[in-house]
Order: sequence, then C-alpha cells, then structure tokens
Amino acid sequence: MAPRNITVNTVNPGIVETPMWSRILAPHFGKQRGEDPEKAFATIIQERIPLGRPQTLDDIAQAVLFLCQSPNITGCSLTVDGGYTML
Repeated sequence: MAPRNITVNTVNPGIVETPMWSRILAPHFGKQRGEDPEKAFATIIQERIPLGRPQTLDDIAQAVLFLCQSPNITGCSLTVDGGYTML
C-alpha cells in the first residue's frame, strides 16, 4: 500500500479491563484461584504486567492516535502491554 501513500500498522493491546474480562475471564480466574473476581484480576496484573497496572482503552487509543499522526511509519507492530511480552 506504500506506493499509494497508505500506511499499514497494528496495535497489540495487553490486558485491558473490558466487559469480557469483568463478566467472563475474571470470574473464571477467581474460581480457579479461590479469589473473588476483582482480586483475581488484580493478582493477574501484578503477576504478569511488569508495570503493575492494566492497560486502559485510553492507552490503546493513544497508540492508535500516534500511528495516525505519523505519516512516515508503516509496517509497524506497536505493542501496548505494560511489558507483558518482555517476561
């Protein structure tokens, strides 16, 4: 797409507290760990995310905005996961 001046990039989000986390995954992990869902979510974040906090929708939006405002970046895969993939 570059010859047509179209950039193509991806954003790879980490653990974002979404309705899927709240309704499905947190209860599953809570049951598995013997914790309430909120505690299970917090424990997973502390164990797996080096920055110690979940990613937010705003974090992901900021990454997308950055790429949209960067006309000379193409073929980029931008990971926004608080260091999760570095473990």
